[in-house]
Amino acid sequence: MGLQKYDQKEYRFFSTMLFLALFFLFVSDISFAQATDTNPFENAATGVLDWFTGPILTTIATIALTFVFMLCLFNVVSWRWFALIVIGTVGMFAAPNLVTTMQAFNS
Repeated sequence: MGLQKYDQKEYRFFSTMLFLALFFLFVSDISFAQATDTNPFENAATGVLDWFTGPILTTIATIALTFVFMLCLFNVVSWRWFALIVIGTVGMFAAPNLVTTMQAFNS
């Protein structure tokens, strides 16, 4: 007796989430001894920010935008998907500048 269609979707979702969790667990950077005055949360946040705005995810974002644009041209998905992906990508890469600007206004 095989999995029903609904069960297959859940299985794919949870297996994907498990894969991503294990990926991020095992692909973390090597942590060296650091000075005592540094904040570990700040170091982790800076590492995540560098990973999100680095060359690998810039390439992935470019490919994703191109792929969804082509799907929109051939009427496979709606243009709303493309707009949402563009807004998300712009937000991801503009986030450090937005935070710096907000911190400057608060000072």
